[in-house]
Amino acid sequence: MNEIKTRLRRIADYIDRKRGKRLTILFRTSDGGEQTGTVDDLIAAKGTFVRVLCGNSMDDLDRILRYEIPEYFCVID
Repeated sequence: MNEIKTRLRRIADYIDRKRGKRLTILFRTSDGGEQTGTVDDLIAAKGTFVRVLCGNSMDDLDRILRYEIPEYFCVID
């Protein structure tokens, strides 16, 4: 049983590594200041995207594009 749990833990770790790390971004707030945070922070503050500081999540990138360009549409086959 321990052997199965160890294998499942390794598989879960592998999936997490392949999923990508959440983006940490720099964005400008409505009052003109700059703030760092996640895509959720950007959307909540109704900020303007400046640049990515770290991370590699394609899901976060897609959310930024949909937020910044409302008519953005992407299909990946």
